[in-house]
Amino acid sequence: MKKNITTKDLADIEKMFRANKWKIDSELFNRYCSLISLLEYDEKELVIELSYNFINISLSSYLIELQEAISEMFLKESHYLNDIKELFVVPLLNLEDYYSSKRQRFYTKSSHVLTYLFQSTELMYNFFLREKKINLIDNNLSIPKISGQINSSSDKLLIMVDDFIGSGTTALEALDFIHKKMKIKKKKIKIISIAIHSDGLSKIINYGVSVYYSKLINKGISNEDNKNEVDKKIKIMEKIGEKFKNFLNISQEEKLGYSSSEALLGMVRTPNNTFPVFHKENKEKGYYSPFPRSW
Repeated sequence: MKKNITTKDLADIEKMFRANKWKIDSELFNRYCSLISLLEYDEKELVIELSYNFINISLSSYLIELQEAISEMFLKESHYLNDIKELFVVPLLNLEDYYSSKRQRFYTKSSHVLTYLFQSTELMYNFFLREKKINLIDNNLSIPKISGQINSSSDKLLIMVDDFIGSGTTALEALDFIHKKMKIKKKKIKIISIAIHSDGLSKIINYGVSVYYSKLINKGISNEDNKNEVDKKIKIMEKIGEKFKNFLNISQEEKLGYSSSEALLGMVRTPNNTFPVFHKENKEKGYYSPFPRSW
């Protein structure tokens, strides 16, 4: 693909990197410049503009962000949670399906990482957790054994954790398993996520379960008030997706991110809810994205 990057492009990129406090002397900067070099003028303007709102959460920040969400939960529900003595922590996924013998392949999920972090020294130091007993539950067979304890005891609570909740589909499947099949009451369930998309947040609230988070992710374009500007920018982003559909393997459904989420978020693994132009790559052609999603 033809590449074109000007001195103005470089100046605009540097300005954005400084505003976001991203390192300029870095692999990220080089990869970002490579992305911009593939775009036309209006496409460059839009991608750089959107990048000012891009949230990039590194692995080293996970504990900090997780503690912020935990603190938010205890501060908002102190009247209830102060009496809780024992917490059961589970990954936010459909445990019945995930650990089914029908599965042909085992995947390590980000929710497992968040669950494991509850064993960390840093969380043992946490003011709100230090006097609690923490139990990690990582398989569906353990849930029936504890569901009765959680429901009948006023001092026990189930916490479901993940690093990101996007459209909310997986979260609702997980909640259905815990609530409908395992019969754990909604009031005995809390969800903690480092980041959450507004779509997923609405679905969980409507389900009737409390959810706490550190970062709220809105739609990167459609959340603007000016409808004309929204329509214009959506068309540009769709044009980028169409142009790169073969080079970056972007499907029609992916042009605005999974479920048209329009997310501007990078994490340990960039969510597919994020605009694909930020994470899709073509290693065979020597193009490496700024926020890669997979190897």
